[in-house]
Amino acid sequence: MEKFLVLSLILLTASAVNAGVSFQDSSLTVVTDTTVTFNIISDDTAEYIRYVGNTPGLADLTGMSINANAGPDAYITENPSNNDGWWEIAAQDDDDAEWNILSGVHFTGSLDVGSSTGSYSLDLYLWDGELESLIGIDTLPITIIPEPMTILFLGLGGLLVHGRK
Repeated sequence: MEKFLVLSLILLTASAVNAGVSFQDSSLTVVTDTTVTFNIISDDTAEYIRYVGNTPGLADLTGMSINANAGPDAYITENPSNNDGWWEIAAQDDDDAEWNILSGVHFTGSLDVGSSTGSYSLDLYLWDGELESLIGIDTLPITIIPEPMTILFLGLGGLLVHGRK
């Protein structure tokens, strides 16, 4: 019985440390000059602190909001430790008597996509206090393409140039 209790405690601790937090989508294709939303989900009910961010360029992470599933004491912090383009997100519930963190969508983010096309990604990290470093846990690849009218005009222009030869 004692071995079972120790094993259960180890498994519960490991579960809390490795809560399954990830981006809801595996990749996105978006058009230029738009605002895109994405979700961060968890398949667990454990508390966690994670970091979501990007290197500004083709797109900028402009906002994060908290979903009720993240718990009543969940929080978000923009630019933690003065790191532009990064947000600290935490699912949290300080009430041990009634646990209110639910699996599902915990956070929703907004991404402003610029006018340039190309490949881009958002990254999700956890902080390893022992190693004092960030560990990547998920990446959301984003392909930015021109809006349909731009493609149409480029195609028509190409036909006109080709027709003059």
